[in-house]
Amino acid sequence: MADDQQVKQHSELLGALQGIQGSLKALATIQLAGELYTPDERRALRAEYEVLREKDSAAFAALQQAREDVFDPGLSWDQRVQKYGERTARQHQADVESRLELRAAASKDVASFARKHSLLMRLMDSAADLGKGKYE
Repeated sequence: MADDQQVKQHSELLGALQGIQGSLKALATIQLAGELYTPDERRALRAEYEVLREKDSAAFAALQQAREDVFDPGLSWDQRVQKYGERTARQHQADVESRLELRAAASKDVASFARKHSLLMRLMDSAADLGKGKYE
């Protein structure tokens, strides 16, 4: 019984230490970001990042919509040509491929921003972690 209680206490202590470690990492990230970026720069970069994320989400939604609009699941290319005609089938394919390219470009822009501004990405992650409450 005493061993179970010690295990429980150690587990609780470990949880508390992990919480402190996360808070210290977040504070260090905030301090470092304050050294490298002005508040206005951070706000502008966060706004730029949000625009990039919105473009990526819109490109994904457009791609999904194109797929839903033009593709019948399970149809082979030959069946698609037979059902819609070759010209229409090629147009459907071109529509999806163009939206796929737009999504790839938008995702690439988000990833490029994240690599270029990795400290700000950590800062935003820290903010999200610090904002979590007991019940999340």
